[in-house]
Amino acid sequence: MKKAVRPGPKNKAPRDADTLERLGIDRLREGDIEGAAMLFRKVATLRPRSVAALGNLSTALIALRRHTEALAVVDSILALDPANHDAA
Repeated sequence: MKKAVRPGPKNKAPRDADTLERLGIDRLREGDIEGAAMLFRKVATLRPRSVAALGNLSTALIALRRHTEALAVVDSILALDPANHDAA
C-alpha cells in the first residue's frame, strides 16, 4: 500500500522569488543555462520591476544565444532604469 504524499514544504516547488533566484544562480554555476533562464523568467514574472531579476534573465538568454529575447529584456531594463549603464 502506497503512502499518500502530503503537500508541505518538502513537496512544494519553490515559488518565492528569492529562492528561485538562488536556484537559478546555482543552475548557472552547474552549467544548466536553460534551467537558469527558466527560473530567472519566473523571478522576473514575480518581480516585473526588478532590474536585477531582468538582468539575470538577459545574462542567461545571451549565454543561450537567444539574442532577440535578450534584447527585449534589456529594453525592459532600460525602460525601468534609463541610466542603467550595464544594460546599455
